[in-house]
Amino acid sequence: MIRRFSSSILAALIAALPFALAARDLSADVWDERVLTVEQNEISAINVTDQEVDLSQHPEIADKLKQLKDLTSDDIWLEITQLYPDNKTTKGSGSLTVEDPDTHEKINIGTYTDLQIASGGKIEILPDQAVVAKIKGWVEAGKKFKVSYGGSFDQLPAHFDVKVRMHIIVTAGV
Repeated sequence: MIRRFSSSILAALIAALPFALAARDLSADVWDERVLTVEQNEISAINVTDQEVDLSQHPEIADKLKQLKDLTSDDIWLEITQLYPDNKTTKGSGSLTVEDPDTHEKINIGTYTDLQIASGGKIEILPDQAVVAKIKGWVEAGKKFKVSYGGSFDQLPAHFDVKVRMHIIVTAGV
């Protein structure tokens, strides 16, 4: 009798296992990458092509965005990928911004200092978590946002491409 009772409990636990696993949160992460071209010939004018970010374009997280529980980002990397022949700058400091899709206000997500403007120059930005929380709200509402790069440089003209790599971690509740 005790054996049968134990077997019944074991069978019930095994049967309940898929439901218990389904109730857990599912997480996935991606590196969202954008290449921005920076062209600045005068101290007062910087020309940077904003890039639109649509996180649903990442197949690894697209289904999780439908049941979004949390969205975080723990680091962003800037990497110089191309120098144009007219570039004279060797060092830059500045910020990475995101544009609020409703107000079009540019919001600073992180700053950097002394990025080496040379092939392979790279620097890490620790993102402002309050801004990451705003991004989560935009994503929950199905909105896209824009990212742009800004800076000041040691010499002009500045003309290069910078790759922005943002680590995105998405948790979906089931």
